[in-house]
Amino acid sequence: MTATLGVTGASGYLGQALLPLALAAGWRVIALGRRPVEGPHGFRRVDLREALPADTLAGLTAVIHLAADTSGQELPPGREVAFCTELARACHERGLPLLITSSQAASPTAPNQYGRTKAAIEAETQQYGAILIRPGQVIGGREAGLFGLLVSLVRQSPVQPMLIPRPDVQPIHVDDLATVILAAIARRDLAGECIFAAGEPIPFDQLLLHIGYHRLHLRRVRVPVPASLLRAALTVASRFLGPRLSPERLDSLTRLPRLHAENDLRRLGIKLRPLAEALDRRGSARRVLLHEARTLALATVGRAPRGSLMRRYVRVLNSLDVRDSLGLAPAVLMSATAVASLDMASARRSSQRGDLAWRMDVISRLAEADPQWADGYLPLAGRAGVLRAVTDLAHSAGREVLVRAVAPWARRVGRRST
Repeated sequence: MTATLGVTGASGYLGQALLPLALAAGWRVIALGRRPVEGPHGFRRVDLREALPADTLAGLTAVIHLAADTSGQELPPGREVAFCTELARACHERGLPLLITSSQAASPTAPNQYGRTKAAIEAETQQYGAILIRPGQVIGGREAGLFGLLVSLVRQSPVQPMLIPRPDVQPIHVDDLATVILAAIARRDLAGECIFAAGEPIPFDQLLLHIGYHRLHLRRVRVPVPASLLRAALTVASRFLGPRLSPERLDSLTRLPRLHAENDLRRLGIKLRPLAEALDRRGSARRVLLHEARTLALATVGRAPRGSLMRRYVRVLNSLDVRDSLGLAPAVLMSATAVASLDMASARRSSQRGDLAWRMDVISRLAEADPQWADGYLPLAGRAGVLRAVTDLAHSAGREVLVRAVAPWARRVGRRST
């Protein structure tokens, strides 16, 4: 008999990512909401503003609750908490596993109503055995939710704010979060637990920089902005443009607690994708590696490679089971000189498979065997003479000076954690 999964919030950003993954995993899916969701799903009407219909849970094997009032104004105070409590109690009485998505901002003392509501939901539903998921900053996939707002901000503004002090966020791809949720709902031993699902922390302005570079292929200038000044601007803007620009969002961002998710992800057998792949419009690890090959070739040989060499680079890595990119920060990835300076530093220690020095060696060997660069590796006719030798020597010396000058900056910002 096919297991049947009820999902609230199926039409939302996370719900649209979760439904196809649930179907692929063998679940029969029923969307629980105010209106039907397009696709091969059943439907039952459920509204957070109303009592839970008596037949909502009939025939279900498990329930995932994704729906939420993200505006903080659509529902009366306490109504969302009451609905979740009623749902948790009903699932507990029927022996159905229930998973509820919470928030990294969940706290009784959160600066916004959304965070306080999520904390109240956690407190009320855990006693009934609900599994709680606290995700980090959800990114990737379609441009919707808060991720869509961030992409729009980077797309429309030629500059981006670098908040002072710099708050951290912990990105997770929407498909990775959906995978975590489906893995957790299948685990009866997790009843009543709170699971963290998030990547390693990075500064918020770095996330915006990655969105511009990997998602939109745009370069944006960062401008330091005191958080207090931006808050004052948002206070004024929210009066004219609505709660979407509420200063409470900024307050929540600057006070996010760290989610130590490593053990929870390990228990569920989940490995998060690299940030560059998560932000790529097609979510393609191959595309990220192709771009990495181009940058490494520029740093090694000084000229852009042909597509054939870049594809050979990816094939070599895949044949040796190296699937992830280096994860260089966009500011470094855009500069072959910066990459060369990082390679100079990494060359002081022994090279290991997959690290920068090892990959530079791979691209160098591939370039040496490519006819495109024959004139750079072989003493062909037309390259001899004192003038040519002096020119080549001056060019090499100048580049070495530049590489050493850039090295301290590159080492400081060159690596990101994902």
